[in-house]
Amino acid sequence: MIRYLTLLLFIVLQSCVGYSQSIVGSWLGNLDFGVQKLKFVLHIQEENGTYTAKADSPDQGAYGIPFDIVVKGDSVVVKNSMGIALGLKVQGDHKLVGTFSQNGITIPVVLSRSEQKMMEAPKVNRYQTPHPPYAYDTLDVTINNSYSQD
Repeated sequence: MIRYLTLLLFIVLQSCVGYSQSIVGSWLGNLDFGVQKLKFVLHIQEENGTYTAKADSPDQGAYGIPFDIVVKGDSVVVKNSMGIALGLKVQGDHKLVGTFSQNGITIPVVLSRSEQKMMEAPKVNRYQTPHPPYAYDTLDVTINNSYSQD
């Protein structure tokens, strides 16, 4: 009887150890700076056991910001060279809770799993070479240069 209980306990413990929560995917939350709230999207990918992370701040027009990421158990640390850092804990399959730090300011952050895909900056059409008819008057001007070597 003790042998069966020991085996049952071993199987239950193995199933708990073998279960791991996947952090791969997109995570959406708001950064609340008091006077301003910014949408923040964190994209985490995993390939061959190596994690990579990029972030979007759509309200600021910033997309694909690269981050270094370290995952240990249920802790996730995300940093980049611009001084942005997130210290997060996995809570269930659908929530990352922790802090967001930048330039000495630290605020709490809650990121929820999202279906939002990696975004690119919107294309802006800028007319660098205007074509007639112009929306303004034009005037051809010739200037004589007496110092010219012609």
